[in-house]
Amino acid sequence: MPPAKDPDPSNPLAVWGAELRYYREAAELNQQQLAERVNYSLATISSVETARRRPSEDLATRCDDALNTGGALARLLDRLSDLILFAMHPAWFAEWLEIEREAGRLRTFQPSYVPGLLQTEAYTRALFRAGRPMDTDEQVETLVAARMERQALLTGSKPPKYYVVLDEAVLMRPVRGPVLMAEQLDKLLEAAANRLVELQVIPLGVGAHAAQGGGFVIATTPDGPDVVYRDNIGEGHVGGVPEIVATVSGLWDSLRSDALPRRESIDLVRSWAEKWKTSS
Repeated sequence: MPPAKDPDPSNPLAVWGAELRYYREAAELNQQQLAERVNYSLATISSVETARRRPSEDLATRCDDALNTGGALARLLDRLSDLILFAMHPAWFAEWLEIEREAGRLRTFQPSYVPGLLQTEAYTRALFRAGRPMDTDEQVETLVAARMERQALLTGSKPPKYYVVLDEAVLMRPVRGPVLMAEQLDKLLEAAANRLVELQVIPLGVGAHAAQGGGFVIATTPDGPDVVYRDNIGEGHVGGVPEIVATVSGLWDSLRSDALPRRESIDLVRSWAEKWKTSS
């Protein structure tokens, strides 16, 4: 076999990409030939080999089969999964990722969009494309993949109890059109059927409420005090200052008192989902 090229050891995507390239070259295939064998695009093979895109489990398995690796690429991807997850997010978000994974309870309010843990892939892509107009398609796809990866938090072995309060405006905002919105609200309804997810909506008729300035998440961990994540322009802020946590907790209580009860909230989401479907 030809010698493997040394990847950047600090970049798990580069490590996996170098392994793929090693096995591909050992099989005397170029990228186009491998792409044809695994039924993926040449652009995808090139992107994962050069650490510009996260490989999927399906791609890893297909490459293992095509290159006769004995499952090496899928095993490596599994071992690197946590490192890849952190590498795909900005450095300032790393602290929150750790907190989020340890939390037994998450309480979030969002006035403008569906929380990331409950977004469809298409909705996520539309938000990133709108909010990061200077990013390349590959940069946007990396961010989308990272957010989809995070959603495993709610389906893992120890998922947190997830309390969500949304402003009704979230259900009404036409993010990339009726079809996308209908799919997104269907996903919200599916999530709300899970006993670990409690969804409430603040109707527009309430008028001004306690947290119109921005969204937040309160994480409760088993062995520590509550920690707050607050949305800001450019980057979020993570903090556990008792005074701030107490203030945000007070906002949370006020918002829940303004929100519809769970069943009425679900009915409102369903109503908006139907409206989007009939207008598509």
